[in-house]
Amino acid sequence: MHVEARSISSYNNSFEYLTKDLIKYKKSGYTTVLVCSSRTRAQRIVDDLGKLDIPAFYSEDFSKDYEKGLIIVTYGSLHKGFEYPVLSWLLLKMIYLRQNVSKA
Repeated sequence: MHVEARSISSYNNSFEYLTKDLIKYKKSGYTTVLVCSSRTRAQRIVDDLGKLDIPAFYSEDFSKDYEKGLIIVTYGSLHKGFEYPVLSWLLLKMIYLRQNVSKA
């Protein structure tokens, strides 16, 4: 069995690069899961993405199938992010420093 997966490099705390990639992946139909080290940080990311009109939601329920193109933020521990291109699925580890977020 062969499973194609790619490692995802860090965004080095660049919220701007992250948001550009999230928009790109969403338009391509990817389901994206952002894993944060705390529930508080996860909710901040959801709030900050919302301020930029990037829809995202917090969930810890992965027992159901989510539709393509969603951005799901959750709490957990992850060593490194990765992409499954065949499934249009992306998992990102979030190291996030809060920034002032406003629409440009």
